[in-house]
Amino acid sequence: MSVNTLQNGCFTQSYDKNPLNICEVFTSIQGEGKDCGTHALFIRLSGCNLKCSFCDTKYSWTEGTQTIQEDIIKKIKEYRDKFNNNYIIWTGGEPLLQELKL
Repeated sequence: MSVNTLQNGCFTQSYDKNPLNICEVFTSIQGEGKDCGTHALFIRLSGCNLKCSFCDTKYSWTEGTQTIQEDIIKKIKEYRDKFNNNYIIWTGGEPLLQELKL
């Protein structure tokens, strides 16, 4: 996703230029685990080769929308500024299918 590097004594951040396949981005309430009830930004990846029979988001198995990572970071910052919250949930798809190229 991103790489932090030290240049001239300062950290800079660069992004992988390859887009991610995104099914959808939305806000909701976390419904599972220890953070149940917490407002969150959900980023649902798309594309999955596992095809689990118990999957509740089979619509995310398809290709999705190619989204550059800078646009995803922009959505995260907009969420943070609007809701004063940094709780992000990456879900859906099979993330290892989305190769990171540096």
